[in-house]
Amino acid sequence: MVGDARVVDRNGDGRITDADRYIATSGTNPRMQFGFNTQIQWKGLEIVTFWQGASLFAYNIRWGEMGTPFPSDGVALQHHLTEAYIPANEYGLPTVSAQQARYPRAAGNQNQNYDLFLIDGTYLRLKQLQIGYSLPQDIISRLRMQRMKLYAGGTNLLTFSALDWLDPEIDEQPAQFFGNYHPQTRVFNFGVEIGF
Repeated sequence: MVGDARVVDRNGDGRITDADRYIATSGTNPRMQFGFNTQIQWKGLEIVTFWQGASLFAYNIRWGEMGTPFPSDGVALQHHLTEAYIPANEYGLPTVSAQQARYPRAAGNQNQNYDLFLIDGTYLRLKQLQIGYSLPQDIISRLRMQRMKLYAGGTNLLTFSALDWLDPEIDEQPAQFFGNYHPQTRVFNFGVEIGF
């Protein structure tokens, strides 16, 4: 049907059979996880970061939300409305041609393990950032303090990932995709440290 995914005859025998299957990914669990810290200090200024990420795995979105594209009581996700094939005048939605579509039609037969649904799961996330400035001793001694540090920071501030519509730390199980997962919260904090 127009808008459905098409299977490629990989071995060129003119038929779609098990001989056309191949291993397209190393799996859905990261084979490499990593993290690193940085700390820079210069003339009272301090910048501390913690980065975390994973690589060498893929998400199979067919298992979750492409297999049931309208979770959460029929509310479509944004990319279903903007990146899946939508013929003219269907459901009153803007048309997305086959050439423009990133995904097959949302109501199509997507119950196959097509590599089309594999998305590189690699991500790098700035989990923590803190920027601080310690005021010079000659200034704080006039205020009868021993130290004063102003700081600002945050968690989950920046993520680099091919999953632009999904938190890359999500569990791939269908129950997680169907609106039961709360993405990582972005938090900002500001403060002052004072020592007398």
